[in-house]
Amino acid sequence: MVPAPPAEPQADLVIAVVDCTLGPDLVQRAERERLTLSVSVDLLGRGTGGLRTPQRLARAGEALVSFGWQHRIVVEPGEPIWEPLVEALKSEDEQDSDCYFILSGRGGVDGEKELGTAHLNLEEMLRLGHDETRARLPVVDDTQRRVAWLTVSVRYGYR
Repeated sequence: MVPAPPAEPQADLVIAVVDCTLGPDLVQRAERERLTLSVSVDLLGRGTGGLRTPQRLARAGEALVSFGWQHRIVVEPGEPIWEPLVEALKSEDEQDSDCYFILSGRGGVDGEKELGTAHLNLEEMLRLGHDETRARLPVVDDTQRRVAWLTVSVRYGYR
């Protein structure tokens, strides 16, 4: 059984999106459409709640897009995330504690489109007893084809 997050005050969850390395198809698309990319964070499958990186222009011919974005979520009794996080970590289904990263692009005439998703499991992270620092996650599209890599950090601890 995975322990619940500590109940002591001043606990937090820090999520960072460092950068994205585009696969060859996305590099070509970025050149054609002048893609502007962003990443939304969906904690526990509850929606993004406004957790989104600033938009960054993918430069022609370059695979690396830097975000340098970080967000801190207070995790303590009484905060909106507390009960859902405790329930997700107690759940039999480990997928309930996934943190999803949704890569989106805006360009051309299509407007903004979801390009792919990546995820990190908070339950596994707590079970192993370590933070994810600069984890490189595959971004897969709706056909399960890898289209990019996201570099993210997720830290649970005290301020």
